[in-house]
Amino acid sequence: MSEAKFKKVIHRGFLDFAKHFELPLHWQLHEDALSVGIPDISYGVRGANGWIEAKWDNQMPKVGSKYIPHFELFQEAWLVARGKAGGPTHLVHGYSDGVVIMSHEGLLRRRPEMNMMDIADLKGVFILPKFDMEAVRIILRGDT
Repeated sequence: MSEAKFKKVIHRGFLDFAKHFELPLHWQLHEDALSVGIPDISYGVRGANGWIEAKWDNQMPKVGSKYIPHFELFQEAWLVARGKAGGPTHLVHGYSDGVVIMSHEGLLRRRPEMNMMDIADLKGVFILPKFDMEAVRIILRGDT
């Protein structure tokens, strides 16, 4: 799978959630060369307006391996700054064998030397077997 296809998986999860609960959904992909760091996706549903930076890698790092999301310049800083100012922001990092969802609070606590076990223990981090309606619920609850 590619990152572009993974964005479609995230979109499908939000569409399924909105349809299931009969909610309107506003969804926008962003490819903005002028605004450095802006995340891939913005959404509005159930009174929440948020941002998602989507990443894709083939295989999730092993438990003892370092967790290193490959951010472009300013992406992580943008998510943290917007999250601190208000509103949900998340890194959604997909793999063929699972997904890591990390809020801005998780990003604030993440350090480059941390491995997957360390990451899993952080407040604002969720590791799930796939991106589905449960993942959307976590994002919309604003769990940190």
